[in-house]
Amino acid sequence: MRLIKMLGLTAIAALVAMAFVGASTASAKYSTALCTVDTSLTCAAGNIYTGHIEALSTNPKLTTAVGTVECEHSHILGNALGLATAPNPLVGHIELISFTGNCHLGLAGCTVETKTLGLIDLLKIDPKSGFPTSGLVESLGNWVLVKCVGLIHCEYGGNFHVGEALSAKLPLNTTNSLALIHVNANVQRREVLPLEGCPLTAEWKATYSVLLPHEIFIEQ
Repeated sequence: MRLIKMLGLTAIAALVAMAFVGASTASAKYSTALCTVDTSLTCAAGNIYTGHIEALSTNPKLTTAVGTVECEHSHILGNALGLATAPNPLVGHIELISFTGNCHLGLAGCTVETKTLGLIDLLKIDPKSGFPTSGLVESLGNWVLVKCVGLIHCEYGGNFHVGEALSAKLPLNTTNSLALIHVNANVQRREVLPLEGCPLTAEWKATYSVLLPHEIFIEQ
């Protein structure tokens, strides 16, 4: 998993910033729940999932004005709460964001370290014909420190629109059948001094497969 043309996961990250408000207005009529059974309708109380969620990316990238940071692995662990009634998003607490393996920018070695863990929000959006149910993902207060010797030393994160989450696809017979989080996010740096080789913005692109729970669906 290559780490980041941007970073930040994560994260599993996510929710309730201006970008979220603007993107979600048309979807505010939906309640949002994670369901263990694929109903495409209202999730029964006994099927609503709460608890730990684990997601893994194999190709995250963090792109900045000075180059692209890549790693081998990126994990996000979170804890999802219960049903969220419209127009409110479903809230999850982030417990871990990690980028590990051969992290590098060109020939320079890099590290990506979590500095602050926050929240991630999920808001169900209009279902698309022939596609799994989906939702918008937002990150709130998650920050990571990206360091590449002589090139970058900067914190990225905050409140930003992460991307879109897709429900699992039945039958669950391949990795691509798992629930997915498609990350396509622009993140800002934290204004700290000194800003050592710290580009103002970074672009984070990645696809995270939800490994736990094995079957999960975004319902009402």
